[in-house]
Amino acid sequence: MIFFTSNCEQDWTLSTVIVFTSCATISVTTIKNDTKKLADAKGYVVFYNSNDMDLRKKVEAYVQSELVANGKKAISSFTLFPPLKEYSDNEVQQGCMENDCNFRIVITESASSTETAYIIVSGSIVPVASQNTSYDVFIQDLTDNQIVMRSTIKTEGDELKYILKRFAVRIVNEIEKEESRENNINE
Repeated sequence: MIFFTSNCEQDWTLSTVIVFTSCATISVTTIKNDTKKLADAKGYVVFYNSNDMDLRKKVEAYVQSELVANGKKAISSFTLFPPLKEYSDNEVQQGCMENDCNFRIVITESASSTETAYIIVSGSIVPVASQNTSYDVFIQDLTDNQIVMRSTIKTEGDELKYILKRFAVRIVNEIEKEESRENNINE
């Protein structure tokens, strides 16, 4: 099986043989503020900055669900702050704190592109698309507004539901890893 890859900015190029399946690749780069502790989080409010309400609800729900599955209190910002008005920073901070969530996770898409590969199947050329997206994710302590941890998460894949699930798992894994590191330092 031979396929051709195409990127919006590139001409056609001949590439190697690959068999496509529904999958996602996710890479994470993280920096942690060593003066702050994730273990101090009573709860998290998950914010996904998007005008697409359906996507916002999905991303927040996946991250919230993964946090809760790992024993953490988490609330979707969509439920606390429905997009029916603009909220001031004070309203957001007060709403989070009133719900016993002193940390917030803010997710923003920073770049996105689609790469299309063409494979030959039974004599026909068939396009296969892969979405490549980068996200800026930071966790903020609302008691002093300092950033506790910041990550760049890069995703590549073709099925949004699968990508979102893996994305949520990676965010929580980074939190768990840093909490574990904090506990080892304190012992």
